[in-house]
Amino acid sequence: MSTTERVMLYAVALVVGGMLLLDRGAAEPKVASPAPVSQAIPAHQPNTDRPHSDAPRPARATPLPRTAAPQSVEPQTVAPETMAPEIVAKEQSPASTSPRHSAMEPIIIQDAAGHPRVELLVSEDGRAQLVLRSSAGEPGVILAVDADGDSVATIIRGDRMGKILATRDGDLSLTLTSQKSGIEATVSDDGASRFVLTGQENAQTAMSVAPNGDAEIRVTGSKSSAEAIMRVLNDGLGQVTVRGKDAEDGPNMLRLADGVAILSTQLPGGKPGGSMVTSPDGASVIAVQSPDGKNAASLRMNSDGQAKISTTEPGK
Repeated sequence: MSTTERVMLYAVALVVGGMLLLDRGAAEPKVASPAPVSQAIPAHQPNTDRPHSDAPRPARATPLPRTAAPQSVEPQTVAPETMAPEIVAKEQSPASTSPRHSAMEPIIIQDAAGHPRVELLVSEDGRAQLVLRSSAGEPGVILAVDADGDSVATIIRGDRMGKILATRDGDLSLTLTSQKSGIEATVSDDGASRFVLTGQENAQTAMSVAPNGDAEIRVTGSKSSAEAIMRVLNDGLGQVTVRGKDAEDGPNMLRLADGVAILSTQLPGGKPGGSMVTSPDGASVIAVQSPDGKNAASLRMNSDGQAKISTTEPGK
């Protein structure tokens, strides 16, 4: 191979290599830092100092600056243990995007006219409360649960109110009140129950059952303050008592579990007045006593039908 052929072959190789480099540079992703090719490679200027030749001259390829291809950046996952606690809480808790309301910031829902109708709040002592109001702003229904577990539902209409209370101990009560009367019913976890009717001027009727089964009805008057009590105990004893203003005078009727019946009266101040006793075997006694307690008389009838009258005189 002659020298001329070697020079021509070398020129062709340079041209082909330059074209390959240009194609590769166009295929690579663009980066922001490298300068344009027009600035890196000076424009070709004709050389007027050298003699002109009609023979074609192979172009010399100037190597282009190599730019490192940008590496793809994969998304990295940060382990929760390397994150700050508040960031972990925000990412893991689905409620972190929900609005938070403090105890001093109640949630209020208004109607179409702009009146606050629904109010939801939690007080500083832990009481959660829902209030439903009328368009005038008056509370109509109040639902509340204390931090210790007591729950109450209240309905208000002017001076009338109804309330249901359930305590954490298991007690349940219903209260209905107005300006002049009221009703209260209570059921306790220990088995006791109570029902009270209240009228004007403290007139009251109360019925109750104790945990051991004792039952009682108590009626109290308004002006006279007289009181009537009827009791039936679980051992069979029954009692009816009528008391006066000082709660000491009045009749008392008692039936014991063995069948003995007693009717007695008391004078004002609690002093004995008179009494009558009967027994299942047929014996009976009637006794009276003076107000000062010095004189007494009795009439006794034995079970065999014999009667006896006795008196007690002063000094005897």
